[in-house]
Amino acid sequence: MRTLNPSKADLDHRNYLGQFGFGESYIGRKIQTFSGGEKARLLLALIFMKKPHLLLLDEPSNHLDIESRDSLIQALSLYEGAIITVSHDTWFLSLLSEHFWL
Repeated sequence: MRTLNPSKADLDHRNYLGQFGFGESYIGRKIQTFSGGEKARLLLALIFMKKPHLLLLDEPSNHLDIESRDSLIQALSLYEGAIITVSHDTWFLSLLSEHFWL
C-alpha cells in the first residue's frame, strides 16, 4: 500500500484496509501466507483504491469465504461506478443490482 500510494499516512492505509477486514494482525504479514479469500480481498482493495469507472465481474462471489464475500458486497455497495457482473448467486445479485438481464 505504501508503494502504491506513498503520500498517504500509515493510519490512512490501515483504515482503508480495515474496511476490507484487514486488522492489526495483518501488519507485516507476507501476502504468501494469506488464504485465497484474503488474497481476493486484498486485490479488491487495490482495485477499489484506483477508483475505476467500470467493473466487469465474472462470478465474483465464487470461491470466497464468508468474510471475503461480505467485504465484496460492502465494497460494491459503496462503489460509485458502473458494474456489469455475471453470477449464478441470486442473493448476491439482489443486494447489488438495479437491473437483471437473464
